[in-house]
Amino acid sequence: MKAARVVKPLSKKKLQKYQAEHENRGVCYLSRIPPYLKPSALREMLSGLGTDVLRVYLAAEENSVRMKRVKSGGNKKKSFTQGWVEFADKKRAMRIARTLNNTQMMPPNKHRSFYAHDLWNIKYLHKFKWHHLTESTAYEARVKQDKMRDELAQAKKETSFYLKKVGQEIEEHTSELQSPI
Repeated sequence: MKAARVVKPLSKKKLQKYQAEHENRGVCYLSRIPPYLKPSALREMLSGLGTDVLRVYLAAEENSVRMKRVKSGGNKKKSFTQGWVEFADKKRAMRIARTLNNTQMMPPNKHRSFYAHDLWNIKYLHKFKWHHLTESTAYEARVKQDKMRDELAQAKKETSFYLKKVGQEIEEHTSELQSPI
């Protein structure tokens, strides 16, 4: 049996250091992701720009769009529509977004790259932190779940009402047949 792991609370000094590091992070938004660009490749492209890339999140395209593309003979690879990148330093993130926006993704001397002719569409999100992104996705999932629950409840009500009316009509019809004329 494993011993329970004891988690020590942070000292004030360590807590302040952690909060300062967390406040200094910056998030950039990518409004367009080139076809078939993976998060690992994006991280590699952005990693050598003066600050650490902490997290990368790319939103996958809708399944219906992908299935339509595959059905019409297109590529079966996974594509992404938009993305967010968290950098360790918000000033560097701001500078990266300003300098890269509307420039080629690969340097002009690397013509053989798959993304050589695509342009960066990147914007720094002022006062936006990573937890805002996770909150919004959780909220959207909750709204979708609530909507589904409401639709199921409405369908149950309609079904029970219909069955009740059918039952009444059957009773009336059988009583008409049984009554003497």
